Amino acid sequence: MPVRAKSGKLYFDFTWQGTRCKEYTGLPGTVENRRACVHTMRLVDAAIRRGDFDYRAFFPRGSRLHLFEPDDRPDGLMTFQEYILRWHRLRSPFRTDGTVAKDADLHPSTWLHDESTVRRHLIPAFGPLSVREVDVPRVNEFRRSLVASGLTGKSITNILGALHKAMSDAAEEGIITANPVLRIRTGRRRRAGSRIRANSDPLTPFEIAQFLAMVPRAVPHPVRYLVSAGLAVVGDGRPAVPESRLCPPSDHGRHGPHAALRRHRGRAEDRSA
Repeated sequence: MPVRAKSGKLYFDFTWQGTRCKEYTGLPGTVENRRACVHTMRLVDAAIRRGDFDYRAFFPRGSRLHLFEPDDRPDGLMTFQEYILRWHRLRSPFRTDGTVAKDADLHPSTWLHDESTVRRHLIPAFGPLSVREVDVPRVNEFRRSLVASGLTGKSITNILGALHKAMSDAAEEGIITANPVLRIRTGRRRRAGSRIRANSDPLTPFEIAQFLAMVPRAVPHPVRYLVSAGLAVVGDGRPAVPESRLCPPSDHGRHGPHAALRRHRGRAEDRSA
């Protein structure tokens, strides 16, 4: 009965009553945490072998609670408030003595900021609902209410980002089938993508042919890695351009085999300047 890790976080993986159970702990995969989880799994294994395993006792918020104890809640799911508080608690970078864990995934200030987001925005909006009832229409309505409240774009992005992460983890635990929160692409990312496209200056097919003319024949099929689909080549991977056209001896300094690379590097240096 193993203790596994996903994205650096530990989870229990075992089978009971013919059902595979994956119980996520939210704990980073440190040696200390793994040792504690292995000890828990030994207790689970022993209880299953004895025939007195109590799923709820070991996993009171387990991902398969709705299967093993369907009468616990009519729809088989905890409320959003119960889930989001549990989710936030398991992500805490603080130890029980108040110190910060060495390998914590979250910075303490980030975790405290998320606590404010959960308390001030997420619980008031979705708290009484079951996790399954937090669907796309409700999330879109929540997004519109945030905009109408006058919050800045950055604040709205942070709030929806926390909700997206929580619902993504709920989907991984099997509580819901899909994440109802679409990931927001921030303005910074959009601007960065635009800058990359605006500054791109790829080599022309003729310049690529010049470069390939320099590649030794011993290099296997360089065309697979360097040539666009529209550049004609011959069977051995060398460009179907006569070498006399690529590197005229009368003007070697301007059209020599290194000319394309020099010119492309020069353009990059001009942009950086």
